[in-house]
Amino acid sequence: LLAAVLNHVLDQVEEPLGSLAVKLKDSLYVDNCVASVDSVSELEHFRTETQRILKTAKFDLRGWKNYFLPEIEETIQDSSGAVEEKEVSVLGLTWDREEDTLSCEMIRTEIEGEPITKRKILSVAHQLFDPIVFTCPITLIPKLLLQECWKLGISWDSKLPEDVINKFKKWKDELHELKFLKIPRRLSNLDLNESSLTLHTFCDASKLAYATCIFLRAEKEGKVTCQLIQARSRIAPLKGISIPRMELLACNIGARLANSVKKDLNLVDIESFFWSDSMDALHWIKKEGPWMTFVSNRVNEIRRLSEAYEWKFVPGTQNPADLPSRGCSVKTLLKKQWYEGPPWLRDSRDKWPDFELSPNDNI
Repeated sequence: LLAAVLNHVLDQVEEPLGSLAVKLKDSLYVDNCVASVDSVSELEHFRTETQRILKTAKFDLRGWKNYFLPEIEETIQDSSGAVEEKEVSVLGLTWDREEDTLSCEMIRTEIEGEPITKRKILSVAHQLFDPIVFTCPITLIPKLLLQECWKLGISWDSKLPEDVINKFKKWKDELHELKFLKIPRRLSNLDLNESSLTLHTFCDASKLAYATCIFLRAEKEGKVTCQLIQARSRIAPLKGISIPRMELLACNIGARLANSVKKDLNLVDIESFFWSDSMDALHWIKKEGPWMTFVSNRVNEIRRLSEAYEWKFVPGTQNPADLPSRGCSVKTLLKKQWYEGPPWLRDSRDKWPDFELSPNDNI
C-alpha cells in the first residue's frame, strides 16, 4: 500500500520536476531513499524539491545523511536532530561517510557450546547480507559445505562430520575481518557523463561452482577507473556435469546479469565485453550448431542477451571470476583486491587479451 501511494504521488508530478520525481521513485526502497548526486547544488535542489513533492501527500522526507564534505555540512543539516555518525546503515550495508565506502555489517557468530548442524550453517551464512555480492567468494564456502552434507544424506539437526565442522569453524572465525573489506560507494571518481564507458563481464567455472562478475571501466583524458558493479556465484548441481558445460552456465548467468545491470544503470547501449577462459563455451556461443538440448537452450539465451562478437577469450590467470567460482577465505579476498578488476583493464585496449575465436575455427 505504501509503495502504491508513493508511486501514485510521484506519477502525478509534471515538468519541470518530472525527471526529479522519476529519480526519487527509482531511489525509494520501502520507506528509505538512497540517491546519488554530482554536486552540492544538485544535492540542495534534490533535497528541497523532493521534500516539497512528498509533503503534498503528508510524507516527511527527513533524516538526511550524506558524504562528509565541509561545504555540505554547513548548508545541509539533518532536520531530525539526530547525532551525526561516521557510519550509518544503508539497506543492510555499512556506509562510512568519511571514507565514502561500503562494507558488510558485522554479524553475530558466537556459537560456542552450540551443536554445528546443517541448520546452524545455513543460519550463520544467511546473516551476511550483501546485495552487491562483493563477498560472494567468501559466502560460497558455507554453500559448498551444505552441499557436501546433502551428498552425505545428513538431516538438518544431525551431527556433522568433524572435517565439515572444522571447515565451518575456520570460515566463521575469519568473518570478523570483514570489517576491513570495503569497496568505494562511487563507481568512479571520474565524471561518468563525460567519460568513455565500457562494461566488462567475466565468467568462470570450477568443478565446485560457476560465477560471473561485472566491472565498469571509465576513461577520461588518460585517467582510467575500474570498479565491480555486481557478482554472482552458483554451486554446481548435485548431479555432476562436465566442466565445459559448467563454463557455459557461467556465461549464461553472466549474460543475464549484464542485461540486468544495463537496465538498472540506464546504460542499455554501453559498449560491452564478455570474457571467458573456456574455449569450449566460446566455440558454442560463436559457432552455429546443431547442439544438444542443454547447450542449445543456453546458447540461444546468451545470443538473445548479447552479441556473439562481444565474447572474448581471457587467460585463466587473468580472469577475476576465478575467485568466486572456487571460494576463498576473508584473508585471501583482502589480499586479492579482486573488486578492482584485473590490472590490464586499466591499460589501453592494445594491451588487452587479443585472442579471437572465429565462428569457423574448430577446437
